[in-house]
Amino acid sequence: AVDCFIELTHEVYFKHFKKFFGSVIEGFFTDEPSFIYTATQSNTFPYYDGVDEDYFNACNRSLRDDMTAFFRGETLETFPSVFYKILGKRFNNCFFKKISNWCVSHNVELTGHVMCDDNVCANIKSTGNWFDCLKNFTTPGIDNILSNNGSFFEFAYAGLEVLRRNGKKTAMDELFALGPDSMSFAKRNNIIWHNAAFGINRYFLALSHLDARGNFEKHDYFHHI
Repeated sequence: AVDCFIELTHEVYFKHFKKFFGSVIEGFFTDEPSFIYTATQSNTFPYYDGVDEDYFNACNRSLRDDMTAFFRGETLETFPSVFYKILGKRFNNCFFKKISNWCVSHNVELTGHVMCDDNVCANIKSTGNWFDCLKNFTTPGIDNILSNNGSFFEFAYAGLEVLRRNGKKTAMDELFALGPDSMSFAKRNNIIWHNAAFGINRYFLALSHLDARGNFEKHDYFHHI
């Protein structure tokens, strides 16, 4: 599936704009990739062909039996903790490493962020291992579109700082996309400097539609800039 995705997107851009790669076109941005999209209903888990065998090889236990016991309310050391580790490894190899290798071979960056990078528990359930995923990014990033300096973001900010101290030259934050419009310049400066304290030195604004008609159907809204 990822090979097909690259062929239909990245390869097409390269075919038409090859001469701009590495200069005008600096890289690709991936936004909230996650395996949780395959299991959005309650009491469901992501799945791929061969996960049963991978689970057994990892802990010498039956995935089906452990999952059944989990839904009975039993506490297990292996499920879902080992299960999410397996999903994370698979996700990393199939998605992030493939796209990262393509970008490196075509002289462009890979940046962006994963799903739920400001919440440890939700992050595990959506990516398996947030930190390992971001290691494949040229410019690893997080998402703070609500422009909130709350304690939840300290985890994500600190993770980016660790990556920067271990070889990454830059780090990214997607800021200000959902406003509010009334935010003062002092508050904006405070957020930017808070990011800078953790070595985050690149920022992105979310791209959206050109008018606000869609906002009538959702509670959040895009910032006017």
